[in-house]
Amino acid sequence: MHQRDLSDSEWAVLAPYFPTTPPRPGGPWKDHRTILSGVFHRLRTGCPWRDLPGRYGPWQTVYERFYNLRRSGRLAELLSALQLRLSDAGLLDHSRYCVDGTDVRGTRAAAGAGSGPRSTSSATPTASPWRPSSPPASGTNPPRSRRSWMPSASRVGGDGRAPGRRP
Repeated sequence: MHQRDLSDSEWAVLAPYFPTTPPRPGGPWKDHRTILSGVFHRLRTGCPWRDLPGRYGPWQTVYERFYNLRRSGRLAELLSALQLRLSDAGLLDHSRYCVDGTDVRGTRAAAGAGSGPRSTSSATPTASPWRPSSPPASGTNPPRSRRSWMPSASRVGGDGRAPGRRP
């Protein structure tokens, strides 16, 4: 047993939440304690499932058991029961919670804004040099993409397909 695996006292608390026999026909299940230790190792270290140490069994088995516990809601029930047990014992300090303060700054273009220079006055909208506010006059060079000036109905032919596409 590895030093970070579930100890006997920890497993004694968790064992009642797991069935003794598999719920479906087939071969015997791998040991719940070993599989759960593998899940906790994965959650603690953040390693990819494929890099799970071999002492926990095949990574596919550990992943499948974790996925089934999560999908059925049994993992949430287990965590709620453990939190309630710790709270009743007075071992859970409700005044201390950790909120992740990770912040990732997105660019203006990621939020839908143009990538051109920012406008300093927001009171009156003006035409941007990057995108004209009206279609070009006839006889002038069209923009790079004519689709931006076409009404949406003209983009589709009478048969419901884009123009130029034939079977």
